[in-house]
Amino acid sequence: MAHRKRSAMSWAGAGALLATLVLLVAAPAAMADGGWVYTGQFGSPGAGNGQFGDDIGNVVYDGHGVLYVADHQNNRIEKWSTDGTFLSAWGSAGTANGQFEAPFGLSYGPSGHVFVTEEGGTRVQELDSSGNWQASIPGFNDPLGVAVDSTGTMWVADSGNNAVDKYDKFGNLLLQADSSPFGTSLDFPTGIAVNSAGDVFVADTSNDRIVVYDSYGDAMLQWNADSPWTVAVDPAGHVFVAGQADGVTEYNRAGNTITTFGQGRFTGPVYGLSVDGKGHLWATDGWGSQVEEYAWDEPAITTSADGDWHSQDTVVTFSASDPVSGVKELDYSTDGGTTWAQDDSVAVAAPADHSNDGVHVVEVRATSNDGNTKTVTFRVKIDTRPPVVTASGPFDYWVTGSQTVSFAANDVGSGIGGISYSLDGSPPLPVGDDGTVLVSGADGQHTISYWADDNCVDLANTSAVQTADIDLDSTPPVVAALNNVTVTHGKKASFRYSVHDALSHDCWVEIQISKKGKLVKRVEVGARPSSSSKSQTARWTCKLARGTYSWKVAAIDMPGNTGFSPKAKKLVVK
Repeated sequence: MAHRKRSAMSWAGAGALLATLVLLVAAPAAMADGGWVYTGQFGSPGAGNGQFGDDIGNVVYDGHGVLYVADHQNNRIEKWSTDGTFLSAWGSAGTANGQFEAPFGLSYGPSGHVFVTEEGGTRVQELDSSGNWQASIPGFNDPLGVAVDSTGTMWVADSGNNAVDKYDKFGNLLLQADSSPFGTSLDFPTGIAVNSAGDVFVADTSNDRIVVYDSYGDAMLQWNADSPWTVAVDPAGHVFVAGQADGVTEYNRAGNTITTFGQGRFTGPVYGLSVDGKGHLWATDGWGSQVEEYAWDEPAITTSADGDWHSQDTVVTFSASDPVSGVKELDYSTDGGTTWAQDDSVAVAAPADHSNDGVHVVEVRATSNDGNTKTVTFRVKIDTRPPVVTASGPFDYWVTGSQTVSFAANDVGSGIGGISYSLDGSPPLPVGDDGTVLVSGADGQHTISYWADDNCVDLANTSAVQTADIDLDSTPPVVAALNNVTVTHGKKASFRYSVHDALSHDCWVEIQISKKGKLVKRVEVGARPSSSSKSQTARWTCKLARGTYSWKVAAIDMPGNTGFSPKAKKLVVK
C-alpha cells in the first residue's frame, strides 16, 4: 500500500530486530538474479565507525571509487571505498551549517561536492568531500531527493510541497516542473535522477509511478512503479527503481521492464540506489543497516578472429570468462545454423574451387554457472580468388617519347592490395595511386610485366603475370637528296634519294621543291621502305615553269619523327 510519508519511528524497532538477525547470517556466495548478482555488503547496526542506524537514506558514487551514504538515524554522512572499507564520517545532529536533521537524499556534483537533503528539514546543503560546509539553499518543505547534473544544475524533489524544482549552479531557482503531469498532481515525490541527456526521472511515491521530465520541466513520460522511493540512471540510459516493494527493478528509457533483482534480500524498504555504469550497483537496506552491492554477471568472450580476409584454411579460437560465477558452457554455431557445437574453436575451409569464398558468421555463446548467457558474433572472411588486372597503353606499335600505361584491377573478395610492375626485367615497383606508369628509355622494344595482389592477410592471392610490349622510337629517319635534276617542262623528272630508319620498316616520303628559298611544290612519294640506306628513285611529271629550283627530301617514320635531307640539290626546268 502506498504511504503518504514513511514513519521512521514505527519502522525503527522492527528494523533493529531484523538488523540483528542479519548479523547472525554469513554473507552468501554470489547469487544470480536476472543478470545482476549479489556480491556482498558492508555496514552493521550501531553508531560507531562503519556502522549505520536502522533507517539508511540514499547512497551515491563519486566516479572515483568512493561511496557516500546518508546515515539517516545517526545524522551523518559516511564515506566508504567501493571495496567496503570505511573511510570517514562527518556531521552531527543540529540545524547549524554542516549539521543534519535526518539526512536522506544525496547527489555528487561535478565540483566534487556532496549535496544533502534532510527529512523534515527546509534546506539542501552543499559540502566538500571532507564534510566542510560550502553553501545551503533554503525554502523547502521536507526535501527528500536531489540530483545534480554534469553542468552543476540541481533538481530537488520537494516532497512536502509536492514540487520538483530546478536551480542553477549558483543556487538560483530556474523553474518548477509541471506539478500535475498527465492530469494527476504530484503526491509526495521522493527520489530523483538526471541522465546525460538532461531527462529528469522522479519517483512520485504516493502515485505509484515514475514521471520523466525534460530539461524545461515538461512531463514527457510516466510508467507504473509500486511505491517507488529511489531512482538512479546509468550512462547507458537504464533506469533503476526501488522502494517499499521487494527488490530493484531495471527499466529502459521508455519505462519497459528489463529485469527485477534482489527479491528476498532486503529486510526493509530500499531508500538509496547508485550505479557506476561499469556493472556495479549499490542499494541501501533501509532496516538492515547495510549497503548491498550487486554486479552485472555476464560472461566475457574473447576470440582470435581478426575480421580480415584469409586465403587459407583458418582456425579461429575463442574463450570465455566470468569472474563472478565461472563459465559453465561455451558453444558456437556458424552461418545462422540452429545447431550449437560445444567447442572453443572452429575451422573455416578455403577450398581451391572457391566454393567457400565469402563472409562467414560465427556466433559464440557462453553460459555462466549461475545461468546468465552472452552471445557475440564475429566474422571469418575467405577469399581464394586472385584479382583480375588489365592494362591499357600504346602496345605493339611504334611510338615516340615517354608513354603512359594505365592499370585497373578488381577483386570480388578482399579487394585490391596493390598493383606491381617490372620494366625489362627490373626489380618490381608498385603502381602509384593514380594507376599509371610513365615508360621512357632508349629506342627499341620494352616489355612491361604487371600483376596484382589482394588484401588477404595470411598469403595474398596474386594474379597471373601479364606482359605487354611498348616500342619506343624518338630518332628521325636519316635522309639525303642524291642528284641534281634537269628536266624538260612536261616530262618526267627522276629524283634519287635515300631514307633510312633503324626501327621503322617504312617511312612516308615527299619531295619539297623551292625557288629562292620559298617552297613552291610538294611531291608526295608515299610509303617507302626504310630498313636500308640504299638509294631510291621517285619520278614526277614536271609542270613547273622553266627556271632553276632546288629540292630536298623529307621522310616521316611510323612514330611521327621527321627527317630532312641536310643539303638541297638543283632542279633545272627547260
